[in-house]
Amino acid sequence: MRIPLLLLSGLCFVGCDNQKPQKPAASPGPAATNRAENPEASQADGIARHKAQLVGRWTNKDTEVDKGIVFDDKTDIFLRNLTLSANGQATYIMQKNGRTQVSYQGKWNLQGDILFIDEPDGHTLYLRKVRVSEERLVLRNDAGVERIYDRIQ
Repeated sequence: MRIPLLLLSGLCFVGCDNQKPQKPAASPGPAATNRAENPEASQADGIARHKAQLVGRWTNKDTEVDKGIVFDDKTDIFLRNLTLSANGQATYIMQKNGRTQVSYQGKWNLQGDILFIDEPDGHTLYLRKVRVSEERLVLRNDAGVERIYDRIQ
């Protein structure tokens, strides 16, 4: 058993000696060299770019209908407003039929695809960023529900 393994391991390198040396790649510019030497800087640039995409006012409107058995159907209108400022401040307000149900105000940040809002009293709202474009933002809450937010101009 030992001999076939040695033979097989020796055959793995057959043909590797005939490869031509490749030309070295063109040297990258100074910005690319700095990013290669400092991966934290390139990661910080990426996070800053993603945060800049999120800055603004976003809104989501949902309508839920509760089919009544005895009484008429009950319709609830949910309005969610999310404001993310460039200075790091955030406001998230969820209203049901015009009455505020949930409100978060505090500092916001982005780590990977997780958007979080830290309130001064210690509560934190976590939302997963699924997609973002110029006009739309898709967020997933902790219950796994995805909602599409439209940018308010």
